[in-house]
Amino acid sequence: LVYSDTTRVKEVEWHTLQVPRGGEFVLCLADGTVVTLNADTKIHYPDRFAGNERQVSLEGEAFFEVAKDSLRPFVVKTNGVDVRVLGTTFNFKAYPDEYQQATLVQGVVEVLFDRQQVVLQPGEQATCVDKKLKVEQVDVMPYIAWKDDRFVFENELLESVLKKLERWYNITVFIQNPKLKQMRFTGNLPQYENVNSVLNKLALTTSIKFELNERTLVVQLE
Repeated sequence: LVYSDTTRVKEVEWHTLQVPRGGEFVLCLADGTVVTLNADTKIHYPDRFAGNERQVSLEGEAFFEVAKDSLRPFVVKTNGVDVRVLGTTFNFKAYPDEYQQATLVQGVVEVLFDRQQVVLQPGEQATCVDKKLKVEQVDVMPYIAWKDDRFVFENELLESVLKKLERWYNITVFIQNPKLKQMRFTGNLPQYENVNSVLNKLALTTSIKFELNERTLVVQLE
């Protein structure tokens, strides 16, 4: 979906684009910013940008390639966390049931939460944990691999891995033993494989049994 800023006569219209589970979408905003939306994501944006700020709101996860405009910063707003940039590429995760997280690939971004403010450099990540912004140096690849159709996990909690599978394959996961949530997994898998192929590979490296009945996945110890 591509927007172009061809008229300044009409008033600005705000649009909402919602990507369902199992889907993805690429959106080109009127200023040339390209937004790649992950599954189960919603973005609210204007059909053109007016005023001294380019602002959108996000629920879910998206990769932003922001068009440069030194006079008008680009602002992504979520539930309490704002990311402000002039021109850069970054990933922003803001699912309601997960920590809000900004991962910078290129450029510089400013992350604001409550009265806290941090400035990220490439390769840094800001996570909102317990109402505080935590900044750390990371390998950005596992956090942006989804836009290149891959699942990349680096010592990631199984609960987090399964949430990604839930959204991408539109399934519901039930973990029978709470201890399983704390298991960790490392892997690099194609995203478009059948879910059973992904589960089989996960099972090879763990002592976990997966039972998939239509769209319901039960996870338990073998």
